[in-house]
Formats: sequence, structure tokens, C-alpha cells
Amino acid sequence: MIIKFGSKSQVTIPAIIVRKLNLNKGDKINCRIEKNDIVLSPVRFEQKKCNDSIKDSNKKIFRL
Repeated sequence: MIIKFGSKSQVTIPAIIVRKLNLNKGDKINCRIEKNDIVLSPVRFEQKKCNDSIKDSNKKIFRL
């Protein structure tokens, strides 16, 4: 599938691919280079920063 490179270095992912990968507005896409090719892949989870995890764990402490 060939798509056009836009004036602001943007590309549009074709609707058929968006539907097949179940992408939604606001989803994150990983972009990397492999052997001179651009590879895009959906990010299915987001890692929290270590400090955020510690803050969240403090909320779950119960004392007896």
C-alpha cells in the first residue's frame, strides 16, 4: 500500500489498517527504523514511571 508523505512530515494510516488493528484516537504508535524501513506498531500498554508506581502502591497499604 502506498501513502503520501505530507507537507508537515505527516502520513495518514489508511482506514483499513486502522480498523484491522483496532486503533482509536489518542492511541500511541511506536515508530522505529529497521534495515532502512520505517516500522509503525501500536503500543498496547503504557509503562508507568517508577515514581508513579510507588505513589500508587502507597495508596493500597492497609494497616491492621
